[in-house]
Amino acid sequence: MIAFMNEKLTILYLDLLHYTLLIARDASRIEDSVWSEKEIEFVHNLPSLIKCGVADDHSYFWRVSVQLFMDWLASSKHNDANRLYKVFQSELIEGIRQELVHKGLI
Repeated sequence: MIAFMNEKLTILYLDLLHYTLLIARDASRIEDSVWSEKEIEFVHNLPSLIKCGVADDHSYFWRVSVQLFMDWLASSKHNDANRLYKVFQSELIEGIRQELVHKGLI
């Protein structure tokens, strides 16, 4: 397998990791452990994906990590999580989706 990464995707992943960690920190501060754990689980594999991700890793992140997080958001009706997703994460997720589609990875 050949590693795949480009500057645009790296920046999108790093920005998603940054904002998600800030959201998880805030969720932890209000002692919402379920929310903070969902945020961390969502992005926990991004450092290794950025460092040495192969095409299958990008596909897995999209099909599994993103989908599980989106399913949780939809089913939880967590107002703060949904609001912060829309403000900080939704555009990054869409940018990642576009880049992965453009590169034929999903």
